[in-house]
Amino acid sequence: MSHQPERIEKDCRNCGTIVEGRYCHICGQENIVTKQNAFAMVKHFVYDIFHFDGKFFDTLRLLLFKPGRVPADYVTGKRLKYLDPIRIYLFTSAGFS
Repeated sequence: MSHQPERIEKDCRNCGTIVEGRYCHICGQENIVTKQNAFAMVKHFVYDIFHFDGKFFDTLRLLLFKPGRVPADYVTGKRLKYLDPIRIYLFTSAGFS
């Protein structure tokens, strides 16, 4: 869920359905204001990169102690329990810089 405010208009910009609540019940698109200033975009980018939950530590633990398991699971489609590889790369690169 994003932190942008909801649009005043209640028509879905994607499919045109009248939206009741924050999400369209037909296509699932969020009905939010999409205009942002530069600071909000930078803040959102930093939040997306550095906001980790338990996935980061679970993925890191498996990469250190069972290094073949994470790539094998990721290739077979079991990706929900692991953190995205790009986020791990960006976080570790920022940590070692």
